[in-house]
Amino acid sequence: MTQTEKTKLARRIGRFTVTKSLIMGTDTDEDWKAMYALFSRVIPIHIIDKTYETDSLHYIAISQDFEEVELGSKIPYYTVILSKDELENDEFYYTVRFEKTEDPEEYIFT
Repeated sequence: MTQTEKTKLARRIGRFTVTKSLIMGTDTDEDWKAMYALFSRVIPIHIIDKTYETDSLHYIAISQDFEEVELGSKIPYYTVILSKDELENDEFYYTVRFEKTEDPEEYIFT
């Protein structure tokens, strides 16, 4: 990866929120697969723990899925959309997409 490509990727920055109970309560295969799918798409660079106020973790992250942001601009919010896809033999996997939003929701399961 060239320096120019690294700089462009670093500008693909966004914010999103996940409830702490979803992250800390990952005791099922389904929970783990959802979190793995999400965090395989982002590089968290800052985490804000809002447990007391909203029982959630707010992330600022870099992702190829985010739009490029000019230096000095406001970092946009994204809603995390996790879609469960069924396979044979009761197997499943999640796909992740991010939707840019003005009023952030935590995440959506579909």
